[in-house]
Amino acid sequence: MNTSVEHFNQVATEWDKKPMRVQIGLKVAEAIKQQIPLKSTMSAMDYGCGTGLVMFELAPYLKQILGVDSAEEMLKVVNQKCEEQQISNVKTHFADLTSEKLPEQTFDLIFSSMTFHHVKDTVHLMKQCFEHLNAGGWIAIADLDKEDGTFHPSDLTGVMHWGFEREEFEQNLLESGFQNPQAITAHHVHKETRDYPIFLYIAQKPFS
Repeated sequence: MNTSVEHFNQVATEWDKKPMRVQIGLKVAEAIKQQIPLKSTMSAMDYGCGTGLVMFELAPYLKQILGVDSAEEMLKVVNQKCEEQQISNVKTHFADLTSEKLPEQTFDLIFSSMTFHHVKDTVHLMKQCFEHLNAGGWIAIADLDKEDGTFHPSDLTGVMHWGFEREEFEQNLLESGFQNPQAITAHHVHKETRDYPIFLYIAQKPFS
């Protein structure tokens, strides 16, 4: 087990106790609802779902969601929430995210929040997402604008990128086959003396 996964396993049960994380999840989910025409017939995947902070906000609007993560303790929290809240349209899938291989099925929507900066080859992952989307399917990625490494002040374990330049991110989506990529600022995280904007990029797989 790599040290990044080990870290996320250790903090899983305490994850939702940080208001900042809960707020990010709420804001990203709200932005996705505003930007993408969600339908009760759609199947979705949450890549790097963690404890499901975004996923559970979107679940009422979708047919089913598969939460994918490489930290088994995070998935245990998701399953516990499903049981406690009697949520039947959320399932979990354990996967080694460092291999960037997705489950062998296709979706109408793939979304990911604050996970891409932990992924070494983001272009490869975008291409994987493209392959696992149905025609006309959507991708929605929320992550940090380019920063100076201070967003994770105490522990940079597993952090591969200090955020992203939007122009480059958009170009990577286009090169991966997506059309009409658009970005909005979904949220601002305030930490001491500075602001960390979080973008949401959406794009669509062509119908043909």
